[in-house]
Amino acid sequence: MNSEKLPKHTESFWHKTSHVNEYPKLDKDLYVDVAIIGGGIAGILAAYEIAKLGKSVTLLEARKLIYGTTGFTTSKLSAQHNIIYNELIERYGKEKARNYYDANMEGIEIIKNIAKKHDIKCELKEQDAYVYTIDKSKVSHIKKEAKAYENLSIDGELVEKLPVDLDIEAGIVMHKQYEFHPVMFLSGVLK
Repeated sequence: MNSEKLPKHTESFWHKTSHVNEYPKLDKDLYVDVAIIGGGIAGILAAYEIAKLGKSVTLLEARKLIYGTTGFTTSKLSAQHNIIYNELIERYGKEKARNYYDANMEGIEIIKNIAKKHDIKCELKEQDAYVYTIDKSKVSHIKKEAKAYENLSIDGELVEKLPVDLDIEAGIVMHKQYEFHPVMFLSGVLK
């Protein structure tokens, strides 16, 4: 067993490789059209969209901006969230499963468009997204998911290998997904 001790505190790669501006604390009454609570990706993008409508908006965060879940994210912008499309079809039907996919893809487009419009350098790049199993008993789940992709016309397919050196039993790839540096992106949106 390795005798190295794990760190007591986790550190965010995104915060170690970027900077978030400090903003003043709220120390007086403030009157705005909309107050948003939470300085993660949802709060910051909501504030951005509301400001675009010409409304006055204040973004409030109890701790640090872009620090909670958003600051420790995987950086994956994807409509692939584990193997869910087969289950969505079975539970809610093909139309709602397709709506879920489309909503996720629209979210990716929104981020791409904001980055482009404001020339935000955030290491945004297209990547394939993979879900895989090393457990033979789970291969049928992956195959059902591949069939769901086909039924929903999702750009993806069943795979037997990954682009990394890892032995798998089965996998599925969803093409044209993205990754980005969330702290760089959201710091750019805040500016």
